[in-house]
Amino acid sequence: MKKILIIDDDSTLRAMLAEYLAQLGFDIAQAEDGNSGIRLIREQEFDLVVTDNQMPDGSGFEVLRFIKENRPAMPRLMLSSMLQEDQLRELVLLEAQYIEKPPRLSVIFAVLKLYFPNLEKPTRRTSNPTP
Repeated sequence: MKKILIIDDDSTLRAMLAEYLAQLGFDIAQAEDGNSGIRLIREQEFDLVVTDNQMPDGSGFEVLRFIKENRPAMPRLMLSSMLQEDQLRELVLLEAQYIEKPPRLSVIFAVLKLYFPNLEKPTRRTSNPTP
């Protein structure tokens, strides 16, 4: 099973993403700040890291730089409400994708397909009508 790390100080957003990604069949790990996320990246392998930009202990760019320097093959994705032009250029250098907050599930799915081409949308469960 593919494993994704979500790093975000917003527990509501983190839980929503975790639930959606789990429905898609991913194993999920979560961190509430950049330092905790980096610690998990040191200890475990992930098929994708999704990080917020602004967190109380620093920025998601620090996480992305750590990954680029220490785990360059690990795919990375940043979520942020707004980035400046210089930050967008840095994302290119850090080889990271970007999704604007609040993220739409359709956009998340489209970006995930870049990393996981065989990914399929979950089938909607319908209840059986009672006779």
